[in-house]
Amino acid sequence: MMSARGWKRSKIYGKSMRLLIVEDNHYVAARLIQAVNEAGHVVAGHGRSNDDTPELAAFCECDAAILDADLLGEQIADVATTLHSRNIPVLVLASRPSTVPQTCIRGPIASKPIKIAELLKTLSLMVDGQRRNPAAPARMQERTASTRAARQ
Repeated sequence: MMSARGWKRSKIYGKSMRLLIVEDNHYVAARLIQAVNEAGHVVAGHGRSNDDTPELAAFCECDAAILDADLLGEQIADVATTLHSRNIPVLVLASRPSTVPQTCIRGPIASKPIKIAELLKTLSLMVDGQRRNPAAPARMQERTASTRAARQ
């Protein structure tokens, strides 16, 4: 499911990223961390619950974050809001994407399980877009909101 084998960083996606991973499932977190490291990126922080994650979100030096939408039954809206306020791109992982609170959505939502190559490519595009245009997350949120409204 999650392996970085076969993922080769090209010149487009070649910059190493520092990632914050927020995942309460130990197995999924370990696989994510392993895959991120195998792909040549760095795990800048790892949170497992809403107890330790807010501090990480506020102070972790990272280029992007991977957030599990449901931490031990608790929503991650506050964590996502903190990261968004710091202009850190957030990729939300969700078993049921339709249940993710609107406040968490400023970027893509990926359904679990996700292929690691897709995850890394999406993160690279998000980080590259953020580096080129720091105002990109606000426009991405507007597009995401209008897309959701059109679907309903």
